Amino acid sequence: SRWTLSAVLLLLLLAIWAFAGHSRSMRWSLVGIPLDVAHHAAAAAWIGGLAIIGMVAIKECGTKELIASLNNFAQLATTAVTVIVVTGVLQAIRLVGSPGQLFAADHGKYLMLKVAVLGAMLKVADINRQRVNRRLRSAATAAPRVVGNLRRAMGTEFAVGVLVVAVTAAMVVSPPAVAED
Repeated sequence: SRWTLSAVLLLLLLAIWAFAGHSRSMRWSLVGIPLDVAHHAAAAAWIGGLAIIGMVAIKECGTKELIASLNNFAQLATTAVTVIVVTGVLQAIRLVGSPGQLFAADHGKYLMLKVAVLGAMLKVADINRQRVNRRLRSAATAAPRVVGNLRRAMGTEFAVGVLVVAVTAAMVVSPPAVAED
């Protein structure tokens, strides 16, 4: 019940944040708030999961437990990335308006930078996924060197994720193109 309460409180905090920002103040706010909550919850799950796996599980878990954790995280990350992309595209349509308005405001420029950095993060994530699938299928293939390399690669993915969050922070304080109409 503590996990359920924690999840509900987290979603409420995300809803308050969404209600206070562009999601409520721009067009289609009834759609914007739930999209924003889903977008941020998925991003938190992906980046938070990277931190937990990369900084805790790799150090503390045995090989079998680590492999199970990585497989569970891979499923979570796949779902999270799907939610991030879908909600991000819908939010972009809602806040940018038309492709012609994309560069009409700083918000659109930050959005394009965010998409580029997210693309880099997805590439690193794909490399990590391939590494896990090739080299961490069983305890026999999980040499300490392989686990160390994975930890560093997950650290890189996490660092790029923090950069995505930084670009998002710049987006939040810039008015979208539809606000300038």
